[in-house]
Amino acid sequence: MVLDKFYLRKKYRECRRQQSTDQKYHAENQIIRFFLSYIDYKNKNIALYFAKKEELNVSLLVKHLWKENINVFLPVMNSEEMTLHFAAYRENTVIKKNVYGIDEPECVNILSPKELDIVLLPMLAFNRQGQRLGMGKGYYDRTFAFRQHNRIKPLLIGIAYANQESQDLTGDAWDIPVDIIITENEYYRV
Repeated sequence: MVLDKFYLRKKYRECRRQQSTDQKYHAENQIIRFFLSYIDYKNKNIALYFAKKEELNVSLLVKHLWKENINVFLPVMNSEEMTLHFAAYRENTVIKKNVYGIDEPECVNILSPKELDIVLLPMLAFNRQGQRLGMGKGYYDRTFAFRQHNRIKPLLIGIAYANQESQDLTGDAWDIPVDIIITENEYYRV
């Protein structure tokens, strides 16, 4: 049975909310370990995200990447086009809130999505085919639409709790699947 995305979003938001502080901490650290162990990230342009609400936080990874002189970028919303650009993120970067109350860096040293090598993105739900359920605005799908028919760079890595996997999730024609999924329990290529 296929369930509508409104219901799935509600169900998996609640699923994330039920994670204890200890479970969240364990999951975040395990996801970072999987990333550092299995991803070739050296000399790459890597985009991450600032976690909001119950999303898994990957900010500890940022400090590790900075120590290795890796270029780190964060998404910046283009509200008119409903797409994302990616701004360089360093220790002294000025951070501001966007229209949705999400922290983003001031727009200096912007990269287009095609210039990125790796992008970590949050998932509300996912399936084993790489379909990702986001918050419903479609920013990531529009931003990476150029990957619709071929899996060129950047490498898209979805981040979620293992219990956010959904057998009921189906993709729409405009959805851009992820290449890799990392949860606290496993790392796997789609």
